[in-house]
Amino acid sequence: MEYEIELKLSTKVQAGTFIESYLLPKLAASVEQYELELSNSYFDTVQRDFRKNGMGLRIRGCQHEYEQTIKTAGNSVAGLAQRPEYNVALGKGLLNPPTLPNLSLFPAEIWPANFELNTAQAQLHCLFETHFNRTVYLLTFDKNSQIELVWDRGQVKANNKQDEINEVELELKQGKVNQLFTVARELARVMPLKIGLLSKAARGYRLLKTDTQNEKFNLESKVSFNESKLENASRAELHAYLAERLNCWQLLLNRFEEEPNAKNYNAVGTVWLQLSLLLVKCGMTQQTTTQLKSDFEDFNQAWQGVLLKQPDVGDETQQWSAAVAVLTGQFAILLQLAIMQHLVEQQSLGS
Repeated sequence: MEYEIELKLSTKVQAGTFIESYLLPKLAASVEQYELELSNSYFDTVQRDFRKNGMGLRIRGCQHEYEQTIKTAGNSVAGLAQRPEYNVALGKGLLNPPTLPNLSLFPAEIWPANFELNTAQAQLHCLFETHFNRTVYLLTFDKNSQIELVWDRGQVKANNKQDEINEVELELKQGKVNQLFTVARELARVMPLKIGLLSKAARGYRLLKTDTQNEKFNLESKVSFNESKLENASRAELHAYLAERLNCWQLLLNRFEEEPNAKNYNAVGTVWLQLSLLLVKCGMTQQTTTQLKSDFEDFNQAWQGVLLKQPDVGDETQQWSAAVAVLTGQFAILLQLAIMQHLVEQQSLGS
């Protein structure tokens, strides 16, 4: 069993150029670089039993070598995935890929209570596939610190539809999680990035749904937040609220970028005020030595500039463009990473 700690970032540019030209020269790390071509088939039952239990099941192929993997439910702290992963080699030099995973090869203790293993095995079928090229940069900082940085580009294919993959992942192989955020911050300073809110598997499941099955984006529920519950909240509760509001804000940032209009603009601004209040309540903006305070001030200043800029009468396009530039810019991603790091560190402290 491996315990995966991974941060996913999405981009629209050729990440390899930025990584190799601007990031790697800044890092005090040795780099092992290589290329992979990966094909993955994802499986579930008719009732989606694996999805319902927070598990992902796949067979991965690379150069005629195959491996079955199950990722079980873990913790996701504001965009950083932390979960157990079980891998079983299925063979090398195989001309034909295995058609189905063998669930009995996984440890018996991983299955949820009342999970019908034999029934699940009988109902397994392939739901969707991913095919992508991966450039791996294995970063070794010292004997106790190693991070795998990868750039993936390809497609998720399901239901006669496809979704493009262009993402960067950072996985902690050895060491402390703050090193992961240090590399992510350096990367955000040299190329445009967004927090990746959906895994490849989640994107595949989304493609399986028809237009009528896809949940409508409920803007009102994202904006709604009862601030009175903060009055007597414990520190742990405040951090839980902060993580939830951060996630809502990230969703709204993506929504506004896709559909820049007054309704989405106002929603982003409202949740930013809620997030700001929580940062103050948690005392984070008063810690003058923290990176978070600096990132908060940088973003807030840029955002206030957008709010104070008056658009021409009848033409809001200029204001939407300025807002998108700030909300998807460097200050925004650095602030998100700083909040995420703080939440992860607080989780490790148990508060």
